[in-house]
Amino acid sequence: MPRRLSSLSGPHDTPPYPFMPSPTFVNSSWYAGKYLKQVLCMESAFLRYSPGRGKTIPNDSEPPLLPRPIRDLFRMFLLVLIALMLGGLTWRVASYLSDVCQQVLFPFELDYGEGIVWQQTVLIPSSMMYGRIDTFPFIVFEYPPLYHLAVRGLMMLGADPLMGGRIISVVCTFVIAALGGWLVNYAMIGSAGRLARLVGVGVAVLVPLTCYPVVIWLMLMRVDMLAVALSVCGVVFAVMAARRPLWLWPMVISFVFAIYTKQTEIVAPVAALVVLSVLNLRQTLLAALAGLAMAVVPLLYLEWVTEGGFLRHILLYNVGPFSLRRAFYIIAWMCDAHIVYLVVAVSGLLIIWCKEIRSFISAAPSGPGVAGRQSDLQAFLCQSNLRIVLAIVSRWFVLSLPIQITVGKFEAWVNYLIEMMCVWSIPIGMLVTLALQRAFGTVRSNRASLIVYGMTVILMGSVLWQTANLLPGRELPDPAFAEASERLVQAIRSG
Repeated sequence: MPRRLSSLSGPHDTPPYPFMPSPTFVNSSWYAGKYLKQVLCMESAFLRYSPGRGKTIPNDSEPPLLPRPIRDLFRMFLLVLIALMLGGLTWRVASYLSDVCQQVLFPFELDYGEGIVWQQTVLIPSSMMYGRIDTFPFIVFEYPPLYHLAVRGLMMLGADPLMGGRIISVVCTFVIAALGGWLVNYAMIGSAGRLARLVGVGVAVLVPLTCYPVVIWLMLMRVDMLAVALSVCGVVFAVMAARRPLWLWPMVISFVFAIYTKQTEIVAPVAALVVLSVLNLRQTLLAALAGLAMAVVPLLYLEWVTEGGFLRHILLYNVGPFSLRRAFYIIAWMCDAHIVYLVVAVSGLLIIWCKEIRSFISAAPSGPGVAGRQSDLQAFLCQSNLRIVLAIVSRWFVLSLPIQITVGKFEAWVNYLIEMMCVWSIPIGMLVTLALQRAFGTVRSNRASLIVYGMTVILMGSVLWQTANLLPGRELPDPAFAEASERLVQAIRSG
């Protein structure tokens, strides 16, 4: 029992809580409340998690001022709001994906770019890939060939190239969502209970599937979803490599494959290698050099086969007119359409960083041994998986922001924002997990409980509002367009 409660015996002592008339009532309320909360609450109310250690330690704070019925009413309201939020996200995803099969099986292009990628796939590999642009078929190869080779692999199995390319995009989109949820669970496993993590993982999985660029591009024969999926795989391997250096090798392979799918996928490798170099500089440098060698060898081969055309196509020919006004318009349009996601993601990164830095400073070891073996930054990162994921994802998100300005290119569109939107689902899931852990965990005072409940309600309500105010997805193709396209095909075949 806390010392201040046991000392309420003198005539001048007053209980700290006005509705508690005597020390006897205080003692009985203390133990009764402790037992009931352990039995009925989603999380143990008088235990708190020790960050990064995956275990609990006693909490000796006084019982909260709010009466139990009011706290239970708040929590019931939160549970209803959580159910509405998850239901809204699920309904939105289901509405977007309800006709995914019809769109994947549609025999003609859904987007102008699909025809270009289809023609590139037909020519890769051949003597015409990355060739002259002043002769038939007068085509520029904007991207490296990995996606096209993946589609060719499905063609060898008998798949139609257009449908095969769309299937790759759909599968990669679900891989991105699943790995985002895995990162949230891996990061929060030592900081939150199972139910809180489950909700956070669900949010992290569903959020990217409701973002307009993702919804539009996941059904197209385009390189973007495979490139982002490979980058996310590389980040997952990087997080695991922080504890087991053997994962450095699949990490660099994923990053090299991502760059050979879309040459702009350099942000995730930079973010991961910077963080891992703090933890293990020597092995990270070796892995980075090995990855560089893996990237240079196919580059030299492609340059030799195409007589210098490979770099000329993906770099020189890929540079078009740029409009800063166009870039600001598209970025402002997308940010306005997903304003809650953006604000929650930035807030989540800031809140969790402040929490972890404060925890590290308050628990800093006083002995000289640790400081002699490793730097403060290294010690900070090593203490928990959350800090490793937070460091990589934060750099990934921050570095991806200036890259969005490239959407101002004449032929660019909202697909340039896909990676950023897939990244921000991770801090959103982490913040939701942390908020639920605090709301259903230990409440230390009346003021703190009101703040936690209020902020959690605002968070859940904001995400729910966002799900109701998202842009519409891609519509089904017009049957008249399909009939006209079929007549055109028959006319070409006949004459």
